[in-house]
Amino acid sequence: SIIVQRKIPFSISLNNQQNTQDDIPYVYYENPTIYRIEPSNRGPDSGGTVIHLRGANFNPFKELQDLHLENDTFCDFESLGKRPAKIHSSTEIECITPPSYEKLKVPVEITLNNQQWTDDNVPFYYYHPPYTYYISPKIGPVSGGTVVQVMGGNFEDTGIVKCKFGDKLGKGKFISKNELECISPEVEKPCIVPLKVATRDEEYSSGINTQYTYYDTPEIHFIEPACGPSTGYTQISVFGKNFPVGYSNHVKCLFNGEIKTNATVMSYNELKCDSPSLPNKPGSEEQSITFYNLTILV
Repeated sequence: SIIVQRKIPFSISLNNQQNTQDDIPYVYYENPTIYRIEPSNRGPDSGGTVIHLRGANFNPFKELQDLHLENDTFCDFESLGKRPAKIHSSTEIECITPPSYEKLKVPVEITLNNQQWTDDNVPFYYYHPPYTYYISPKIGPVSGGTVVQVMGGNFEDTGIVKCKFGDKLGKGKFISKNELECISPEVEKPCIVPLKVATRDEEYSSGINTQYTYYDTPEIHFIEPACGPSTGYTQISVFGKNFPVGYSNHVKCLFNGEIKTNATVMSYNELKCDSPSLPNKPGSEEQSITFYNLTILV
């Protein structure tokens, strides 16, 4: 018989004659069916993967505006437990995977009433991804080309090293089981992105602990003062734009392309650094004047 997905009056009787008169409905629905998992049926063992189940009869109550069953709709991951599910349409349900550090394959089922479950055995596969805890440097220009050292673990020498800066891929190099090397790709504008790495196809680290910051190329407009004694230690205020606030430990002043001194970023358009002492050259006159070019390194 065809199931009509509509409200049916529900009441109780204590003597098999008189029934209650409360207007409480009960609804029958067709069993839902899961066909597949999108966009992928694979994810890291740490969980947190957003998956979309495709199938049929996921939303039999769409015509019943006053029937809300959100608290009874779940995805089940076998012994890993159930997770709340979000119905998008009659053919799509969204779930977030739980962590699994032992099982690598679990069937995914759903329920619309927190009692009866599907029995379709559509599998989800877990993998052990690389993990990262430190990168250096943590910033680079939007033009890309910065060599970034990535420290972590579970790096395998498979001949594959992928580095993903946000949604952009960069070149990678295997150094050791605890170190990889990535080259930042070019981006359109300044942004902060997670840096994820993989030594197997699509098995990326989470990127939670490795955020990479892109900045616009800094410009120097003028400095104050523009001169100082050869003994050095003159505090120089550098004015310009695109100075990376919060990243003073990465910023240096470079004098004549040779001598580096630490810099302190005061704001987006100002930083300070000390002049170095001038090296003594044999035979040089004490009263001589030396001109140094000043460059900012980030």
